Amino acid sequence: MKALSVRQPWADLIVDGVKDVENRTWKTNIRGRILIHAAKRVEHWVVPKVSMYLGVESSFDYHPVVGAIIGSVEIVDCWNKFLLRTSDVRHKNRWFSGPFGFVMTNAERFRNPVSCPGRQGFFNVDLTALRSEMNSEEGRCEGESNPWSKLRSLPESPLSDKKGA
Repeated sequence: MKALSVRQPWADLIVDGVKDVENRTWKTNIRGRILIHAAKRVEHWVVPKVSMYLGVESSFDYHPVVGAIIGSVEIVDCWNKFLLRTSDVRHKNRWFSGPFGFVMTNAERFRNPVSCPGRQGFFNVDLTALRSEMNSEEGRCEGESNPWSKLRSLPESPLSDKKGA
């Protein structure tokens, strides 16, 4: 399954359904559910500007998960700033600055982040290994019976959508 690394606090805002556009300098034709990876770098200068969405009073109170898969979203479109008219409603989206914007919906935050190295651009994540990590005892919260409840929309196997799999 495809994953995208996003710096914090943007990754938190995406998986919480607050930020619905991820800005990039390149376009994508990818559509459908992807994993969101919280990159190891945190943009601390952003935290005071979005603290109301993060539920913190200052950047000193913000301790994000980094270097892990923290949730998933569906990419439904890719906006190109150069092809939009200034009157277009997409220019009014508070999160879109372009030049390209991956439009996201149906955000889900995982109960248990899964440690994983990130990469630039989209990268593949082995779902079998991801499920194994999330099912391990150390990956579960106390009293949690179904660590996969937030992954209900992911395919059982990366091969499940291929014929003969």
